Amino acid sequence: MSNQARRYLIGTSTVLIGWYLCVMFLWALKPLTDSVPIASLKDTNPSGSQQVKCNTLFAGAVRGDAPLPTLQKSARYTRTPCVVVHSHARVVLAVDTLVLLLLLGAIVVVAVRLRADRTSEPLSGATPALA
Repeated sequence: MSNQARRYLIGTSTVLIGWYLCVMFLWALKPLTDSVPIASLKDTNPSGSQQVKCNTLFAGAVRGDAPLPTLQKSARYTRTPCVVVHSHARVVLAVDTLVLLLLLGAIVVVAVRLRADRTSEPLSGATPALA
């Protein structure tokens, strides 16, 4: 494998791992927020939304023990806060992890093939043996 190919493979691997670490530390380890639709008690159509703070992606529960923000007496949440946000975030993290593993696997395959091609080439100036 040439030095240039080795540098490209190492550089690409470094960028991929850096991207994944950025995803982890700048997004996955921070608390999420959910904009939960609210509706009146008599109406089923949402009339607005309420921001709710959720736990981080790796927390055991989707929400902490803090009570939900209070709404007006005639309003209600139309769905359970934080559940949808957490499930979507987990899917995104799983896809990110799968993409990282596939791309790193592809880099390993390319490196192995380049090394195999390099070792199977005849030496320059040598004549191939006749059968």
